[in-house]
Amino acid sequence: MPLEHSESLEFNYYDIFFNCFFNNKRSCTQMIEDHMLVYVYSGELILIEGFEMKKVHEGECVFLCRNNHVKMIKQPYGEQQFQAVFMKYKLNFLRDFYQTIDKKELSVGTEKHKPGVIKLSKTQDTESLFLSMRPYFDSKKEPLKELMQLKLQAGIYILFNFDKRFYMALFEFLDS
Repeated sequence: MPLEHSESLEFNYYDIFFNCFFNNKRSCTQMIEDHMLVYVYSGELILIEGFEMKKVHEGECVFLCRNNHVKMIKQPYGEQQFQAVFMKYKLNFLRDFYQTIDKKELSVGTEKHKPGVIKLSKTQDTESLFLSMRPYFDSKKEPLKELMQLKLQAGIYILFNFDKRFYMALFEFLDS
């Protein structure tokens, strides 16, 4: 797919989005409606929540909690144009996923993460997951829905492995 002929590209493969901007384009978003796991391939993602600012660069991953006002600026960094994957976790997907997991694993009484923006440390798991998706965005062929669903599930397990408080953040609908 010829990338140099367009200002930007965005693919949506079953709630997994790939963004790529060209010619130093910038984009800004204010409201995070669904939980998201974001991996930056290149460029810079600036996240501003209240008075706190976090910058995410090549090879870094961040979790964004739903229903938060976070100013999200996607922009080039040096010579790198912005490229990232956004894994969106909608409520219906989370409810279905919750039915498949061992409830004993849930840490009852564990507090959920308070901030809306949580930068994750680099791990082999996150790198493996996101690098495995890269070929789908360089191809004209749409991936199988079931395969993208497995990628979303893998993202959840990575979050669980990172910090048990993600159980409460992802499944906050259990309180209602």
